[in-house]
Amino acid sequence: MGWNVGLFFAVSRYGHALHLQGRGLQEGDFTYVAFPAEPTPEDTRWSDWRRAVLLATALLWLSSFSVSTLRNVLDHMPSLDVVIVMRLATCLVGCLFCFIIHLILDRLEHRSLRLRLIAGAVLIVVVADGFTWVNALAIGWVLPSVAKAQNTPSQIILAVLYWVWLFFGWTAMYLAIRYNFTARQQERRWIELQRHAHVAQMRALRNQISPHFFFNTLNSISSLILDRRTDEAEAMVVRLAAFFRAGLAVDPLEDITLAEEIALQRLYLEIEKVRFPDMNFDLTGTDNVKDALVPPLILQPLVENAVKHGVAGSALPVTIAVTAHADRDQLVLRVHNDVPVTAASATNGTGTGLRNVSERLSLRFGDDASFAAGPSVPHGFTVTFSLPLRWAR
Repeated sequence: MGWNVGLFFAVSRYGHALHLQGRGLQEGDFTYVAFPAEPTPEDTRWSDWRRAVLLATALLWLSSFSVSTLRNVLDHMPSLDVVIVMRLATCLVGCLFCFIIHLILDRLEHRSLRLRLIAGAVLIVVVADGFTWVNALAIGWVLPSVAKAQNTPSQIILAVLYWVWLFFGWTAMYLAIRYNFTARQQERRWIELQRHAHVAQMRALRNQISPHFFFNTLNSISSLILDRRTDEAEAMVVRLAAFFRAGLAVDPLEDITLAEEIALQRLYLEIEKVRFPDMNFDLTGTDNVKDALVPPLILQPLVENAVKHGVAGSALPVTIAVTAHADRDQLVLRVHNDVPVTAASATNGTGTGLRNVSERLSLRFGDDASFAAGPSVPHGFTVTFSLPLRWAR
């Protein structure tokens, strides 16, 4: 009965491949950032597994029919054509018995493992015994002389054991396919949960930016109004509106070009320059990679930190520079302010902005991204990070 074992593994493997095909995936395709497409509808997934069970049943009984027919041919069985028809009929009855096992085990799907094992063992024995008598009646009707020769206790026991083994093989295949599809369904649900958690966390991290900047800017406008600098306050409101109009139009989960990101930061710095007229900014160091893709507003917390902890804490003019270049398959970006370290250390930040960018990069690109921040030589503070280099189409 070695063919039963081989068939078991072959059909079990087919069930695995068929389910992966229904998912639109192949083994090894899943990576950290390549999420699967939308889930296949529930009824489609279950129709796939039922199709696999039907195929397994058909292959098993076809194998049994082929082996029995070949044996009859080699033994020169009389009335071979009638025997073949009888074999086909009994195989159909065998498929019906397999369907009965399927119905009962399906009803016990959510019961304890012990109960299912006991029920499966009892079903195999009962069904095998019943099929033995069906097979014996069919042989007795077609070949009475052969049936009489086989109607001995030893032959009956051997026949029952044979059919017990066959139904055991089918039940093992059924449970393996069922378990495989259930495991893949749970895996798919887990991946979907991870995807939703990833999206929610990315949105939460991105949304930390806008309120923080918004409140800081409102405080700046309030200060200008209190100082009766109405023209500057009005200019700041106009630039603020332009910044939010451009920023809110960006999907936080869709990448933008570096040129678009730099344009947003230029709007922001022009707003802050109303408050800090001695501040200078240089955003021209990104022209060579202006078409590279970056997450939207990835520079915003870094530029805002440079203003808050660099420009605002220094009595001297401060320059904020943003540069970028391609390093093989990586896009390297750098945000630097040249405020003296002593002045920068006078203002203690919470590290929220740096942590925000670091977490966004880690969530999005995993180990393919890097992040570093600290004082630079001879003076100033520099943040450098890299991410995979991708170009806009």
